[in-house]
Amino acid sequence: AVQNALDHMPKEDARVAAIRSQIANELLGRKTRGGQSKSRSRVQAGDLVVVTTALVQHLGTEGAETVPEKDIATLQVRSLDGKQTLVLKMWASDTIADVHSALTHHLISANGSAEGFDLHCQYPRRVLTIGKDGSSSLKEVGLCPRAKLRMVRDAAAVAALQQALETSAK
Repeated sequence: AVQNALDHMPKEDARVAAIRSQIANELLGRKTRGGQSKSRSRVQAGDLVVVTTALVQHLGTEGAETVPEKDIATLQVRSLDGKQTLVLKMWASDTIADVHSALTHHLISANGSAEGFDLHCQYPRRVLTIGKDGSSSLKEVGLCPRAKLRMVRDAAAVAALQQALETSAK
């Protein structure tokens, strides 16, 4: 299933291929140059979903330049039901509200609707909410270069998400 998801990512474009390779290494636990395993997570069949973000779209455009790795955040987000890992490649300068927006758009396109949720960071343990952390960049909250998060249902997050989406639409 991991390979199937990776096979759906474009291979022809060198910029997208570089991100494809990074995602594969991260999720498949391949060795780095130093011989250390990049990931110990075990990805089961059917539980990996690569979410399209502004960074991936940018790299897919004609004439886009190479992006330094320090400017990229790789987020592995466990879905609300715990059955899927959603992988997002985002700009380090993107905000927590941008992560919420990307995940919400993914949920709407996949399920036809989206529930309110907060993001729980596994290390250091904390809850990232739109109300408190929405305008903070991924770098500011320590999610660069990579982080593992969990989506947790939260009814109050629905109102905050709607407000954030309305604000960003203006």
